[in-house]
Amino acid sequence: ALSVLPSSCTRGGIALFHLAFNETNQVKIGRAGAIRPLVQLLVDATEELGLFFELDEDEDEWDAYEDEKDAAAELMKHAVGALFKLAANEDNAEKILQADDARALVNVVKMLELPGGESVLAVSGGRNVLEHAAGGLFHFSAFYLPPHAIEPLVEVVKLRASADYDSDNDTLVEYAAGALFRLKSEVRVPMAKSLVIPPLVALLSGTAKQQEYAAGALAYFSGFQGNQPAIQRAGAIRPLVTLLDAGPETSRRRDAAKTLSILAKRNDTNYFNIVGECRLSEGSRALLDEIRAEHWQ
Repeated sequence: ALSVLPSSCTRGGIALFHLAFNETNQVKIGRAGAIRPLVQLLVDATEELGLFFELDEDEDEWDAYEDEKDAAAELMKHAVGALFKLAANEDNAEKILQADDARALVNVVKMLELPGGESVLAVSGGRNVLEHAAGGLFHFSAFYLPPHAIEPLVEVVKLRASADYDSDNDTLVEYAAGALFRLKSEVRVPMAKSLVIPPLVALLSGTAKQQEYAAGALAYFSGFQGNQPAIQRAGAIRPLVTLLDAGPETSRRRDAAKTLSILAKRNDTNYFNIVGECRLSEGSRALLDEIRAEHWQ
């Protein structure tokens, strides 16, 4: 049965959320021992909201629990927002990871897809909830991100490839892509071919940040021979050429050139497809040849 979360919890979560915007306060809140109670608040609110989605789609039943749903969503929004801000501080991020409390944020991201096709995106403020959860995982990924976080983050990245993609989800997808990009190598390698390459290729046509993370990750993954056919099959060559031809020097342009140079390594057909069929400009061809020479001389 659904329970009513105390209003004092919501007020405390809101207060800590606003205080956590300040870097000095982030340190003080962490030292005051507020992180564990915040995590527990988030766990309770996530469970409460999850129970709401398990209700039968009976209008009277939904209406009866409308206040509880709104209270849980409000508490979730501020608890996860506070943790997102607190995780920007390295000491706080390490505390959360050491206590395995990153799992609470992973469980929030999993609410992107719920049984019956429901999503937390359907709840008022749901997009902010997911953004802050993915943003917290992005902060953690600079240190470590547990393997159970990978598949939920991949599901977020897959949003970009959907036919009805909403650009309001750009920041959410950027955080998820950034977390996958920054994962440690021992976690990134096994997941690459089966999970991540196709959605990463879709990001090559996304926002500048999405392109940056996708191009960087593909440059890394392409260094492993088993991933190269998967990158080609996912249709990466043309969007990578587009990035390569996109103008001034950027990290994503250089990463695009690196991936293309790897795909063209000792494969004249690929090389001529990239240079000729995709009509590579002279400047981009020179950069591609330069990087190809750097890596394969």
